Amino acid sequence: MLSELPQLPNQRGPAAAGPGEAVHTRVLPVETAEGSELVLACWRDPGGAAALHAALRLRIEGSLIGELSRTADDLRENPSALVGLRLVLFADVADAGDAVKAFGLSRAGAGTAESRAALARLRHEATLFGESIPDEPVAIYAGRAVVTDIAREVESALVEMTGDVWGKNPGAPFARMARAFAAIEDARLSADASADTRVVLSADLAGVSAVEELLFTDRPGVLRWLPPLTFQALCDLLAVAISRSLGRQVDWAETAADDAGVAPPPMIRLSGNVHVPLALEVLRWAVMPRRVDEEVPSLSEWLSGTFS
Repeated sequence: MLSELPQLPNQRGPAAAGPGEAVHTRVLPVETAEGSELVLACWRDPGGAAALHAALRLRIEGSLIGELSRTADDLRENPSALVGLRLVLFADVADAGDAVKAFGLSRAGAGTAESRAALARLRHEATLFGESIPDEPVAIYAGRAVVTDIAREVESALVEMTGDVWGKNPGAPFARMARAFAAIEDARLSADASADTRVVLSADLAGVSAVEELLFTDRPGVLRWLPPLTFQALCDLLAVAISRSLGRQVDWAETAADDAGVAPPPMIRLSGNVHVPLALEVLRWAVMPRRVDEEVPSLSEWLSGTFS
């Protein structure tokens, strides 16, 4: 068990809020009819498209990792319901569309219910932080988080059966996911008399390939979202596969929540001294949007190429 790994800062949303940043330091959850959007604001030109992209990446990755690291206790009280991202620009930024494309964001109208809710929240935020903003935004960009039906079913089961935190019992999050999926398979086979193929999840590279194919959407240009406990179970499976299939010594970091109820993201240590921010790597490799023409190696190929 690994307990001395350095923890990432609170990433439920950047905590150090204050005036002066061109891109607002806080990422705000705003409720919509479908769920919750994470809303970002650019008050002023941060210095061009590259600066906008860098600031957004820091805030988006931190906020998504915070959501993906939530504990089962937290999720039972307040279920995860992320449906997308929304960025409001209150200033002209050259080539802004190119800067935000990697996050799955594209132009959206200001008159939708979602945009109106985001603008209302941001106008209040601007008042709190002493920002002077125009009556109407320069542009709004929005992106979707897409969850597959099977991932939703697995998450529902994991929320009910999970009693520990990631890293406390290495291998247990994936074992729970495998049991949940087996129950779903039993129900599918019972409902379809013609179905005779059962998918069994194994704790190795083959299991990594199977889980990736089953759980992630193949839709381009969107967040390929996994609910939190399902994401954590995938991270656990990757750590197990690194140990079993690739023969590396792996230590899990126990991710107990702090006094504010915020849990650090899944992390591991290899061979006693190499720290790997596993959740962040998986977010970047598998969850963030992909272009239509983008060929990305599978998670099992990434594991083999990176950790062999």
